[in-house]
Amino acid sequence: MNTFGFCDLRPPGRHPSPPRRAAVGLACWSTPGFPPGRGPAEGEQVYDDEHRRTAVRKDRELLDRTAAWLRAEAIRTAYAGLHHQHVAFGLALILDELARHVVELDDAVRQQAVQACRQLLGRGS
Repeated sequence: MNTFGFCDLRPPGRHPSPPRRAAVGLACWSTPGFPPGRGPAEGEQVYDDEHRRTAVRKDRELLDRTAAWLRAEAIRTAYAGLHHQHVAFGLALILDELARHVVELDDAVRQQAVQACRQLLGRGS
């Protein structure tokens, strides 16, 4: 039996000691992330991250809204007897994928997609 009351199934002999624990009372967030004087100014990084998240969220909403509009417009024109609505549905699928991965997109690609959506919705740039 070992100290915890469980059978030790390891073969007899020397066994490596368990890994040492960090000092009690120090959590990973209690140590500074940057050496003194090397990190971003207080609040600066948080503001930039929040600003980027807001911009990306708005772009995703615009891409989703444009894809929905394209689908609705394709259905409406099909009722009017016009053909080739499959092109609108295809573009809507592309916009869905761009919206799903908007965080990972290159900034130039994201800006071009947003500008195209604004033009489709009649807002210009």
